Amino acid sequence: MPTLIRNVRAEAIRLAGFGPWLCWVLPLAVFAPLLISFTVAAIAERIAKDSAILRIQGVTSDNAAYWVVHLGVLICVIGAALAQTSTTQLAPVVLLHTRLQPRSLHILFARWLLCGAVACLVVWLDIFLLLVLLPQAFGQVYAGVDLFSFTGARLLWAGPVWTWIACGFGIGLGAVLRTPAATIAVLSVWALLIENAIALLPHGGTLLKFMPFLNGTFATGQAVAIEPGWGHNGALLYVVVLALLTVVVGALVSKRN
Repeated sequence: MPTLIRNVRAEAIRLAGFGPWLCWVLPLAVFAPLLISFTVAAIAERIAKDSAILRIQGVTSDNAAYWVVHLGVLICVIGAALAQTSTTQLAPVVLLHTRLQPRSLHILFARWLLCGAVACLVVWLDIFLLLVLLPQAFGQVYAGVDLFSFTGARLLWAGPVWTWIACGFGIGLGAVLRTPAATIAVLSVWALLIENAIALLPHGGTLLKFMPFLNGTFATGQAVAIEPGWGHNGALLYVVVLALLTVVVGALVSKRN
């Protein structure tokens, strides 16, 4: 435990200042999902009030925070990957980390703990703001959104938990690929393209049930097109196992390198 605390403090010092986390990861993670969500809500509300042809279906809590638990989480995962790959870009930095932290698994878990904790706070804040403000500002369409409903309560705790878990994918993959560009490309293409396009393949619906980002999104209580067959808590356990395996593989690759 003292080693873990010391590693977390070291990571906090290393990531502090005007680096990627402060300059663009945190601002994007906070404001991008909110901006998209409120823009969509404003358009839907305007159509619902003014259009005599188009009908807008009311939104409930299970569809109010999609952009947070998907796009916002992805931005945090990319930020975690940048935190990991930044230690492998300069040879003196790599040598220093090797000398000070010969057990790479310890530092990876410390980095996961810190980045995930910060990401948890960001996602919790976004979800809370959406559940509170959407029904107040856009009541005609979002009247069904309720902070105190079962789904609203689940979003508030499972959303941050999923975010922390997902940061493990960024840490582990960053340790394997070792370059920021490759890691960001793989994460973005996987989450935004492959998991959506895989449904078009033969038996794609079955394969889609095993996709990590779909399971994580479903575990928060957010509605998804194809639900895994093991329930919300089962989906959360599934992504925990995948994230742990990813971090362990990343530690093994780092140690070998």
